[in-house]
Amino acid sequence: MKEEFVPYEMALKLKDLEFVQDCLAYYSSPDNLVINDLSNYQLEKYNLGIGAPLYQQIIDWLREKHNLLIKVSVGGDSNIYPKWIIDGILDISNPNCAIEWELKELKRGYEDIVFYDTYKEALIAGIKHTLKLIK
Repeated sequence: MKEEFVPYEMALKLKDLEFVQDCLAYYSSPDNLVINDLSNYQLEKYNLGIGAPLYQQIIDWLREKHNLLIKVSVGGDSNIYPKWIIDGILDISNPNCAIEWELKELKRGYEDIVFYDTYKEALIAGIKHTLKLIK
């Protein structure tokens, strides 16, 4: 179950970006994830640690608060062992759903595409990239 929660470094970044949803877990230290049901208020009041959201919470928050949707698709040539790619980051507030690209990190040439072994690996990479887009 612990792999469903964002890592400590991402939790810190999210706090800086004013992510304020209550979480099912928190980090009491960078290496100690505590699964509990404390509210953000309790965490801050008693200085217990930093909230550790689920990846799904971040995906929902990006869509609901920032109108950003991470598009992950199957890529590559193999039907036996499909690879996954970050196909884009959509700005869903734009009627045309324009794809937001930072070409330094998400390259468009097929030879430059980064392939991931699992959907989750691609999604996590997409989340990391998307968080960099938020100021």
